[in-house]
Amino acid sequence: GLITSTGKNGPNVMAAEWTLHISYDPMLIAIFIHKGEATYENIMQTREFGVNMSTDRQANLVNISGGYSRKEIDKLGIGNLFKLYRAHYIKAPMIRDCIINAECKVVKHYNIGDHTAVIGKVVHAKYDKTKSPLIYHRGMYRTATKKLNSNRRQINVSKGVFDELKTIGKDQFTLRCAAGIIRNSKNETLFVKRDPKVW
Repeated sequence: GLITSTGKNGPNVMAAEWTLHISYDPMLIAIFIHKGEATYENIMQTREFGVNMSTDRQANLVNISGGYSRKEIDKLGIGNLFKLYRAHYIKAPMIRDCIINAECKVVKHYNIGDHTAVIGKVVHAKYDKTKSPLIYHRGMYRTATKKLNSNRRQINVSKGVFDELKTIGKDQFTLRCAAGIIRNSKNETLFVKRDPKVW
């Protein structure tokens, strides 16, 4: 799910793997997010959010939405990648060309493990039956019938480089934007470091 919001951090989108339809009457959707995230702060301020379920043609949008924080970069402002439209009943922007778009008002939120469950009542929704959903399973994007190629790559690095990346990432499982990786004419792997003072 691509979760849209607005508020103190400005218009934003994040990818939420745990986006669940949990009730028909009333129609409720639950999302699970971390406290301190820009999306969490926006939703707690405005008490509303958009749920935009991505199609199998929107893997790049999901990569961008899940790879960065609004506190680092204005994801919705990157070129013309996100095609937005004005919601009917909420102030958060909505994303065009998704399989489902649902405008939600918060009815409840509570801590559960290391996430916060936010439950929204759907106040407006639309569904495009001509589109196929994007499926994320075991670290790979898939359509309903096949695996999709990902822009993510796995590389081998020395223990020294790994330890430096681990330090920069503050022992987090996911490390974002620490270094750019390029190969020179001799096919050697080079790192363009984010902060020369650290390296």
